[in-house]
Amino acid sequence: MKKLLLSLIAIALLPSNVSAEVIAGKTTEGAIFFYGLTPSTSYYLGYSGVPATRRLITNECGVLKIADSKTKKVADSYKVGSQTYQTWATEFPSPPRCTQGQLKTTTPQSFYVTRYDKLGEQYWDFYVLGLEPFSGHDVGYLENPTQYHLGKSDRCGIVKFNKNTTTKNFSFSPGDYVMLWDKSLRSQSFDVSPAIDLPTRVLPICRNSRLYLPR
Repeated sequence: MKKLLLSLIAIALLPSNVSAEVIAGKTTEGAIFFYGLTPSTSYYLGYSGVPATRRLITNECGVLKIADSKTKKVADSYKVGSQTYQTWATEFPSPPRCTQGQLKTTTPQSFYVTRYDKLGEQYWDFYVLGLEPFSGHDVGYLENPTQYHLGKSDRCGIVKFNKNTTTKNFSFSPGDYVMLWDKSLRSQSFDVSPAIDLPTRVLPICRNSRLYLPR
């Protein structure tokens, strides 16, 4: 603790005038942070480059549903077991109907269905048929679609996304990117940026609702 206090004194904390510009950076430990945001507000970090795998269970008819949502977006292709499925190969007008273990509609082996929620948001759910009823499957997202991690800014407008079970595989490869969205995922607070272009910075400090940038 004493060493930490001496370090804080040594970096000469200088107060910063909060700008309307949102600034992004990454720490040497691999966390991503933004400042210049609205204080005490929730934001979504959007990022790519993290291979996603979900464990899903089929229904009684052996149908596997990969549901699209705000934070778990549909991929261009999936791997289920040893089989690869192209998401957009076939569109079907409605989900497969399953009654007492029997499918009530004739459908292809895999297809997607377009749906809308109550607010008019559009989603695409993907289905794979012909699997064992109530069987578990590891579903791999092959194109590493954008994923989202929720965080809340502090009283100085700083939000930090730590490495954890969700974001532990930040790779910062040339093709990876980051962005920041508001909680509704309808407007961006920080535009798409290549992850490797984020500068390594010292995390700003918030004291008594004042922002300090170590110099």
